[in-house]
Amino acid sequence: MPIRSDRMKLYPGGGTHSKEWKTFRASLIERARNACEGTPQHPECRAANGQPHPETGSKVVLTIAHMDHDETHADPERCRALCQRCHLKWDAKHHAANARITRSTWRISSMRSVPEWIGKTDDEKVPPRVRLRLFEQYGGICQLSKRKIMAGEAWDLDHIKAIWRGGQHRETNLWPVLKQPHREKSAEEQHIQSKCDRTRKKHLGIYPKSKAKIKNRGFARTRDA
Repeated sequence: MPIRSDRMKLYPGGGTHSKEWKTFRASLIERARNACEGTPQHPECRAANGQPHPETGSKVVLTIAHMDHDETHADPERCRALCQRCHLKWDAKHHAANARITRSTWRISSMRSVPEWIGKTDDEKVPPRVRLRLFEQYGGICQLSKRKIMAGEAWDLDHIKAIWRGGQHRETNLWPVLKQPHREKSAEEQHIQSKCDRTRKKHLGIYPKSKAKIKNRGFARTRDA
């Protein structure tokens, strides 16, 4: 699937045509032995690059998939070489979410009588009128637990696509969620973000080295003499 120009800029080196990305891609293809590495949906897939796919019959062209959908890194532990079928199926939910955002943006921009609210900063407070619009737009349903938000229950506005993943602080990227599911999602995202930051700093050589000495218990005795 074609990569949008705004997403292309997030790739290491500034795009898939950069020397950095091409080197990384070649290393993963070599690791995969020029065949698909499979996904949890198709763990046994080993479709050979350049050959007809055993299931679809189309010519296999291996591409590099970010298994966490974060294009900003080149971490071999979080990337795989995949055939078209495996790559598209793995990204299906992610593509569907992006499509919803695009449709929502188009619908609001083309049909609404008031302009879309866009935050001036990533932490600007959302006005009450915008909260009300979003609550009514989603029918008062928590978009994480999928249940009705009852009167008096505390709820937040959550970013559909997290800011650190490239999302924007704007009306079309917000939806209503109950506080507890929101806390759980935020905690999980913070854990992933911290790991991504550590990995990126290590790649750039700016992550502080550990000062702790390696402890060694020595060799166990194997004889009495």
